[in-house]
Amino acid sequence: MRRDPLEAAAMVPRLFVATGALALGVSAGWLFYLSLQPVPVSWVDWARTMLIGFSVFWLGWGALTALLGLLWRPAQDALGDLDSEPMPSFATAIVIPIYNENAGEVFARLRIMRDDLMAVGCVSGFDFHVLSDTRDADRVEVEKACYREVARDPGLPIYYRNRTSNEGRKAGNIKEFVTRSGGAYEAMIILDADSLMTARCMMRMVKAVARDPKLGLLQTLPVVIGAETVFARIIAFATGLYGRTFARGLALLQGRCGPFWGHNAIVRTRAFAQSCGLPVLPGEGPLAGHIMSHDTVEGALLARRGWTVRCDPDLEGSYEEVPAHLLGFAARDRRWCQGNLQHGRVLLARGLPFWSRMNIGLGIIAYSASALWFSFLVLSLISAGTTSVYERTMRVFLALGDFQLSLLLGLIIGLLFLPKLLVALAGLAGYQNGILGNLRVLLGYAVEAVSAIFLAPILMMFQSRGIMEILMGRDSGWTTAHRDQEALRLSECTRATFWMSVVAALGMAMTWYLSPLMFFWSLPVALPVLLAPVLVWITAKPVSARGAARLGLIANTNQVLGGELRRIADV
Repeated sequence: MRRDPLEAAAMVPRLFVATGALALGVSAGWLFYLSLQPVPVSWVDWARTMLIGFSVFWLGWGALTALLGLLWRPAQDALGDLDSEPMPSFATAIVIPIYNENAGEVFARLRIMRDDLMAVGCVSGFDFHVLSDTRDADRVEVEKACYREVARDPGLPIYYRNRTSNEGRKAGNIKEFVTRSGGAYEAMIILDADSLMTARCMMRMVKAVARDPKLGLLQTLPVVIGAETVFARIIAFATGLYGRTFARGLALLQGRCGPFWGHNAIVRTRAFAQSCGLPVLPGEGPLAGHIMSHDTVEGALLARRGWTVRCDPDLEGSYEEVPAHLLGFAARDRRWCQGNLQHGRVLLARGLPFWSRMNIGLGIIAYSASALWFSFLVLSLISAGTTSVYERTMRVFLALGDFQLSLLLGLIIGLLFLPKLLVALAGLAGYQNGILGNLRVLLGYAVEAVSAIFLAPILMMFQSRGIMEILMGRDSGWTTAHRDQEALRLSECTRATFWMSVVAALGMAMTWYLSPLMFFWSLPVALPVLLAPVLVWITAKPVSARGAARLGLIANTNQVLGGELRRIADV
């Protein structure tokens, strides 16, 4: 049987990342074990050794994927030259599922996309479908009014429907569309309520489907727009500067079993209908019922039926928004955490390709990593409390001058920051702003790195609590997206994060009592958690484009947003 060329091309990148990450994890565990000598090693220390090894393995996987995208170039462009090809004659649906969204903004984006398509000569071939799962009657009336206003304008057809039942949530919404109307369309471009795409991007995606009869799904890399708060601008800068490089590394690993992120992608309708019937997981509790993070599973099911699932990180003209503040980000992240942990129940499903299982498994690890780091910190506190004063003193004394521990800390810091720095330095040539502009990029890198130091421990606490709640049987529900740019009040931030400040204060007090030297080592993690209400409040504040530029968080608008649709950024 002839080997799939896409899978064959991915073998060396996969071997590079997997063996490299494994070597880093084993080395980290070994260094940590050596740093405990010659004091006797307890079962708690063995557990800490395994946790640090696994955590560094995960850091290494991400760092090596980024380096892969930076240093490795595929033999040819994933899509090649599509601009010169004629548009195919088949129809494509542009599908926008919504749930309790700002209808005015949704239909304003739809109008921009429709006008852009017509401006380049696409007067047919695309239909817009707004698929509403909104339950609130007043919101539904607003949606209908916005639809009627936009539908009055001449142009590409626009359809709207509000489901009588929102069974299956977003996946059920798409399923109902495919069941009722999918036969009329060769492909469907799936967007989120906050998504935008240029006409050129959509046309290239449709041509790619027409060119490759085995292409079941093509995923784009959305660029963040609409960022007006400190938190959103940090995320926008990070994804704009690092995201495309990381996605290139991811694309090199994927073969024909690429990712699906649920939006800003084109799917062959027939392939989706044949492959993507999702099971309802039996039982009770948050890990049962409809699969919440359905997109990853749908991508795996497409690959199982032999369809190619690919991500093209260099396909420009795809945009999205992000939550305006850390509380909104954490609420969305809680839902994704539950959905990814549900994937453990489909990981061993029959017939899934190996790399599809890897995608599912890596998604589970991504949310387990925070809980593992938190467990390491708790076990370190337990270790300090259960050892004798002599052993504790010896460990601290040895650690101060311990080469192995210093090497381990350097390894962790390097994995966290060095790949990003290399990507930032390599990207300077792409920002045609001269010395001043390049300095701003480096300033933005520094601001983003410092922000990550302060915000990562807070996210660790949110994710650790989410996993604990899931294990206790608490369902996250399906929350509305948090894209409102209105600043949060300090009282709101305090109510949402007071619990973690209490945990940090208790941990700091216990650490000071057991070992003042350990107390100072714990400050990089404990202090941001203690100050969580203030940090969330500050990063939720609006900041102007000029203010963001002074912080280096806007390197070059044309580069970050794409010059052909800069007007979209003003929506």
